[in-house]
Amino acid sequence: QFVLKYGLRPDNIIKVGNRDEIVFLQSEWDRIRRESVTDFMRTYSEVVIANKPDCILSVAVKPNPSVAKNRYFQEWDLWLAEGLVDYVVPMNYATEMSEFKNHLSNIEVEVQRKYNRSIIMGLAVFNQSPESAAEKLKSLSSLNYAGYSVFSWNVLQDSLESFSPFLDSMKSKR
Repeated sequence: QFVLKYGLRPDNIIKVGNRDEIVFLQSEWDRIRRESVTDFMRTYSEVVIANKPDCILSVAVKPNPSVAKNRYFQEWDLWLAEGLVDYVVPMNYATEMSEFKNHLSNIEVEVQRKYNRSIIMGLAVFNQSPESAAEKLKSLSSLNYAGYSVFSWNVLQDSLESFSPFLDSMKSKR
């Protein structure tokens, strides 16, 4: 599609010439990739629903909507708006609380609040202490998301005793 329209392979954009042309062509290439991913999601959703109408579709996505859209071509707020998926699971695996909350703030600013019940926040336990994971879980309580997803559960199973602060937080969220 890009080659037909611009007569240039995407990997040759940098060789085009002036900066304005390079910026324009790169943004066009990114737009085409973003639209291709969304078109795939449309097709996938249609096929799954046609064959399994009761199926619940969820996708794991990058937690910052702008970064997801512009770097990874995951326009997940649009996927929610179009009803292509039932749930998104932002992989908010930040180890620092400030970065974790920054992702939450970006979602609050960039995704309409009416979609909060279609967000299941991904929370990591493999890369941080049980206390840190528990603190992050507690910070989700006021956000009215559909729930949370723990990654990776096998880390919890392997060391249940050391993760008791986190498990206690999970119990209090019910």
